[in-house]
Amino acid sequence: MEQTQKKGVLAILTILPALIAAAAIFLLWRLPVASYQYKRKNYILRGRSLLKGTTIGGGSVEIPPYAVLILFVIAMAVVIVFSLLRGRMKETVRAEIAAVAALVGFISAVVSASNGMNTVLSEMKKVTAGYGLIVIAVLSLILIFFGLYDLRRSKVLCALDFMVLPVFNMSYACHSKQLIMLLTIPDCQVPVANKCLFCQSFSYIDRIYEIKEALSVR
Repeated sequence: MEQTQKKGVLAILTILPALIAAAAIFLLWRLPVASYQYKRKNYILRGRSLLKGTTIGGGSVEIPPYAVLILFVIAMAVVIVFSLLRGRMKETVRAEIAAVAALVGFISAVVSASNGMNTVLSEMKKVTAGYGLIVIAVLSLILIFFGLYDLRRSKVLCALDFMVLPVFNMSYACHSKQLIMLLTIPDCQVPVANKCLFCQSFSYIDRIYEIKEALSVR
Protein backbone atom coordinates (compact mmCIF):
# COMPACT_ATOMS: atom_id res chain seq x y z
CA MET A 1 0.00 0.00 0.00
CA GLU A 2 2.77 2.41 0.94
CA GLN A 3 4.73 1.57 -2.22
CA THR A 4 1.61 2.21 -4.31
CA GLN A 5 1.22 5.65 -2.71
CA LYS A 6 4.88 6.47 -3.37
CA LYS A 7 4.49 5.47 -7.02
CA GLY A 8 1.42 7.67 -7.27
CA VAL A 9 3.28 10.65 -5.82
CA LEU A 10 6.20 10.08 -8.20
CA ALA A 11 3.81 9.87 -11.15
CA ILE A 12 2.23 13.19 -10.15
CA LEU A 13 5.65 14.81 -9.68
CA THR A 14 6.64 13.56 -13.14
CA ILE A 15 3.53 14.50 -15.11
CA LEU A 16 2.34 17.68 -13.37
CA PRO A 17 5.44 19.86 -13.94
CA ALA A 18 5.56 18.76 -17.59
CA LEU A 19 1.87 19.65 -18.00
CA ILE A 20 2.36 23.04 -16.31
CA ALA A 21 5.33 23.85 -18.54
CA ALA A 22 3.41 22.78 -21.65
CA ALA A 23 0.45 24.90 -20.53
CA ALA A 24 2.78 27.88 -20.06
CA ILE A 25 4.02 27.59 -23.66
CA PHE A 26 0.46 27.20 -24.97
CA LEU A 27 -0.84 30.18 -22.98
CA LEU A 28 2.10 32.34 -24.06
CA TRP A 29 1.21 31.51 -27.67
CA ARG A 30 -2.48 32.38 -27.20
CA LEU A 31 -2.74 35.15 -24.59
CA PRO A 32 -2.10 38.91 -24.99
CA VAL A 33 1.39 39.91 -23.87
CA ALA A 34 1.22 43.61 -24.75
CA SER A 35 -1.16 46.37 -25.82
CA TYR A 36 -0.42 49.66 -27.53
CA GLN A 37 -2.06 52.63 -29.20
CA TYR A 38 -1.60 53.61 -32.83
CA LYS A 39 -3.50 56.45 -34.46
CA ARG A 40 -5.85 56.63 -31.45
CA LYS A 41 -6.80 52.98 -31.77
CA ASN A 42 -5.87 50.30 -29.25
CA TYR A 43 -4.26 47.04 -30.36
CA ILE A 44 -3.05 43.92 -28.59
CA LEU A 45 -0.17 41.60 -29.38
CA ARG A 46 -0.35 37.92 -28.55
CA GLY A 47 2.69 35.88 -27.65
CA ARG A 48 2.84 34.16 -31.00
CA SER A 49 3.38 37.51 -32.72
CA LEU A 50 6.48 38.25 -30.65
CA LEU A 51 7.79 34.69 -30.93
CA LYS A 52 7.57 34.68 -34.74
CA GLY A 53 8.07 38.38 -35.38
CA THR A 54 5.47 40.67 -36.88
CA THR A 55 4.79 44.11 -38.33
CA ILE A 56 2.64 46.75 -36.66
CA GLY A 57 1.60 50.32 -37.32
CA GLY A 58 0.10 49.52 -40.70
CA GLY A 59 3.25 47.69 -41.72
CA SER A 60 5.52 50.63 -40.93
CA VAL A 61 7.22 49.04 -37.89
CA GLU A 62 8.82 45.60 -38.02
CA ILE A 63 9.09 43.67 -34.76
CA PRO A 64 11.69 40.87 -34.84
CA PRO A 65 11.24 37.71 -32.75
CA TYR A 66 11.64 38.69 -29.08
CA ALA A 67 14.65 36.79 -27.70
CA VAL A 68 13.55 36.93 -24.05
CA LEU A 69 10.26 35.13 -24.75
CA ILE A 70 12.04 32.63 -26.99
CA LEU A 71 14.32 31.94 -24.01
CA PHE A 72 11.18 31.35 -21.92
CA VAL A 73 9.92 28.74 -24.39
CA ILE A 74 13.31 26.98 -24.42
CA ALA A 75 13.37 26.96 -20.61
CA MET A 76 9.88 25.42 -20.44
CA ALA A 77 10.87 22.81 -23.02
CA VAL A 78 13.85 21.88 -20.83
CA VAL A 79 11.50 21.53 -17.84
CA ILE A 80 9.23 19.22 -19.84
CA VAL A 81 12.11 17.00 -21.01
CA PHE A 82 13.79 16.67 -17.62
CA SER A 83 10.48 16.16 -15.81
CA LEU A 84 9.78 13.17 -18.05
CA LEU A 85 13.31 11.85 -17.44
CA ARG A 86 12.54 11.20 -13.77
CA GLY A 87 13.87 7.77 -12.84
CA ARG A 88 15.99 7.53 -15.99
CA MET A 89 18.96 9.60 -14.81
CA LYS A 90 20.56 10.78 -11.58
CA GLU A 91 17.81 12.49 -9.62
CA THR A 92 19.91 15.35 -8.22
CA VAL A 93 21.19 16.36 -11.67
CA ARG A 94 17.72 16.10 -13.20
CA ALA A 95 16.11 18.16 -10.43
CA GLU A 96 18.81 20.84 -10.55
CA ILE A 97 18.49 21.28 -14.33
CA ALA A 98 14.68 21.46 -14.12
CA ALA A 99 14.80 23.98 -11.25
CA VAL A 100 17.33 26.22 -13.02
CA ALA A 101 15.28 26.09 -16.25
CA ALA A 102 12.14 27.09 -14.31
CA LEU A 103 14.07 29.98 -12.73
CA VAL A 104 15.24 31.14 -16.18
CA GLY A 105 11.64 31.01 -17.39
CA PHE A 106 10.44 33.05 -14.42
CA ILE A 107 13.12 35.73 -14.92
CA SER A 108 12.30 35.89 -18.64
CA ALA A 109 8.61 36.45 -17.89
CA VAL A 110 9.34 39.09 -15.21
CA VAL A 111 11.78 40.97 -17.46
CA SER A 112 9.23 40.97 -20.28
CA ALA A 113 6.47 42.25 -18.00
CA SER A 114 8.68 44.85 -16.27
CA ASN A 115 10.11 46.81 -19.17
CA GLY A 116 10.55 44.46 -22.09
CA MET A 117 7.36 45.47 -23.89
CA ASN A 118 8.26 49.15 -23.70
CA THR A 119 11.59 48.35 -25.35
CA VAL A 120 10.08 46.16 -28.08
CA LEU A 121 7.27 48.62 -28.83
CA SER A 122 9.28 51.77 -28.28
CA GLU A 123 7.77 53.46 -31.35
CA MET A 124 4.19 52.98 -30.14
CA LYS A 125 2.21 54.94 -27.55
CA LYS A 126 0.61 53.77 -24.28
CA VAL A 127 2.41 50.43 -24.23
CA THR A 128 1.40 48.11 -21.40
CA ALA A 129 2.27 44.51 -20.60
CA GLY A 130 -0.51 41.98 -21.14
CA TYR A 131 -1.91 39.63 -18.51
CA GLY A 132 -0.45 36.70 -20.42
CA LEU A 133 3.00 37.56 -19.03
CA ILE A 134 1.65 37.49 -15.48
CA VAL A 135 0.07 34.08 -16.10
CA ILE A 136 3.28 32.51 -17.41
CA ALA A 137 5.30 34.12 -14.59
CA VAL A 138 3.00 32.50 -12.01
CA LEU A 139 3.22 29.11 -13.76
CA SER A 140 7.01 29.26 -13.89
CA LEU A 141 7.09 30.23 -10.21
CA ILE A 142 5.05 27.10 -9.42
CA LEU A 143 7.61 25.08 -11.38
CA ILE A 144 10.39 26.61 -9.27
CA PHE A 145 8.66 25.32 -6.13
CA PHE A 146 8.37 21.88 -7.72
CA GLY A 147 12.11 21.99 -8.41
CA LEU A 148 12.92 23.07 -4.85
CA TYR A 149 10.72 20.27 -3.52
CA ASP A 150 12.57 17.74 -5.67
CA LEU A 151 15.91 19.05 -4.44
CA ARG A 152 14.64 18.85 -0.86
CA ARG A 153 13.59 15.23 -1.40
CA SER A 154 17.00 14.47 -2.90
CA LYS A 155 18.62 16.01 0.22
CA VAL A 156 20.42 18.58 -1.93
CA LEU A 157 18.69 21.40 -0.05
CA CYS A 158 18.03 21.82 3.66
CA ALA A 159 16.31 24.50 5.73
CA LEU A 160 19.46 26.65 5.76
CA ASP A 161 19.51 26.78 1.97
CA PHE A 162 16.12 28.48 1.89
CA MET A 163 17.60 31.35 3.94
CA VAL A 164 19.51 32.25 0.77
CA LEU A 165 16.34 33.02 -1.21
CA PRO A 166 15.45 36.37 0.45
CA VAL A 167 19.01 37.55 -0.20
CA PHE A 168 18.68 36.85 -3.91
CA ASN A 169 15.31 38.60 -3.90
CA MET A 170 16.90 41.75 -2.41
CA SER A 171 19.74 41.62 -4.91
CA TYR A 172 17.31 41.14 -7.78
CA ALA A 173 15.23 44.10 -6.60
CA CYS A 174 18.33 46.34 -6.49
CA HIS A 175 19.61 45.22 -9.89
CA SER A 176 16.37 44.61 -11.81
CA LYS A 177 16.83 47.69 -14.01
CA GLN A 178 20.39 46.67 -14.85
CA LEU A 179 19.21 43.13 -15.66
CA ILE A 180 16.52 44.46 -18.00
CA MET A 181 19.09 46.70 -19.70
CA LEU A 182 21.43 43.77 -20.26
CA LEU A 183 18.71 41.56 -21.74
CA THR A 184 17.01 44.14 -23.92
CA ILE A 185 19.61 46.73 -24.99
CA PRO A 186 22.51 45.55 -27.23
CA ASP A 187 26.07 46.36 -26.07
CA CYS A 188 24.75 47.82 -22.82
CA GLN A 189 27.21 48.39 -20.01
CA VAL A 190 25.70 48.26 -16.53
CA PRO A 191 26.93 51.11 -14.32
CA VAL A 192 28.77 50.14 -11.17
CA ALA A 193 26.20 50.78 -8.46
CA ASN A 194 24.88 49.15 -5.32
CA LYS A 195 27.56 46.49 -5.44
CA CYS A 196 28.00 46.64 -1.68
CA LEU A 197 24.65 44.89 -1.16
CA PHE A 198 25.47 42.29 -3.79
CA CYS A 199 28.83 41.52 -2.15
CA GLN A 200 27.22 41.41 1.27
CA SER A 201 24.70 38.94 -0.09
CA PHE A 202 27.39 36.52 -1.18
CA SER A 203 29.28 36.84 2.11
CA TYR A 204 26.01 36.04 3.88
CA ILE A 205 25.51 33.01 1.63
CA ASP A 206 29.05 31.80 2.32
CA ARG A 207 28.39 32.05 6.04
CA ILE A 208 25.22 29.98 5.71
CA TYR A 209 27.09 27.19 3.93
CA GLU A 210 29.87 27.28 6.52
CA ILE A 211 27.23 26.65 9.20
CA LYS A 212 25.71 23.88 7.08
CA GLU A 213 29.08 22.13 6.66
CA ALA A 214 29.82 22.43 10.38
CA LEU A 215 26.51 20.82 11.23
CA SER A 216 27.02 18.01 8.71
CA VAL A 217 30.45 17.21 10.22
CA ARG A 218 28.89 16.84 13.65
